[in-house]
Amino acid sequence: MNAYQTQLKELLVKSTITTGSYTPSEFVKNTDHIAVLINGKPVYLAGESDCDASINEAQQLASSEMYKLALSKIGLTGELSYGVISGSDIDWQSSHHAIVKSESGVFEDGQGVGELIGINLTESQSLGALMCVNDSLAKILDPQCPALDNGHDLSFLAQSN
Repeated sequence: MNAYQTQLKELLVKSTITTGSYTPSEFVKNTDHIAVLINGKPVYLAGESDCDASINEAQQLASSEMYKLALSKIGLTGELSYGVISGSDIDWQSSHHAIVKSESGVFEDGQGVGELIGINLTESQSLGALMCVNDSLAKILDPQCPALDNGHDLSFLAQSN
């Protein structure tokens, strides 16, 4: 493993959230969700549309410069906002990348099966991993998450490898 991979693994072990996969139920496919949107298209589902914690999470992600930058790095640019979207308007796959609860100190290798936090409709594994190890993003998803990457150290290691 190179220095970047080693640091990323250490941060994922320390984090209280991790990436996983989610198979949507019929209920989820047909309910209203609060979502982060790019030009009106959902990129992240934070939860049910009437959940205050999910609304707060979507609002914070939509106003996060780090999230906007991360989306642009995977080719998604445009107006970032949040709003309600019907599950019936989503092009559901058999499973989606997700962010789930994790036990700090345990490495799950991207196959986390903990409590669902959100659904990453971008299907970008690298975006999901960033959301789990970046201080500002991880704290939005889990306020109890410990201090992780400041947005500079891991980026520096990635560029040098």
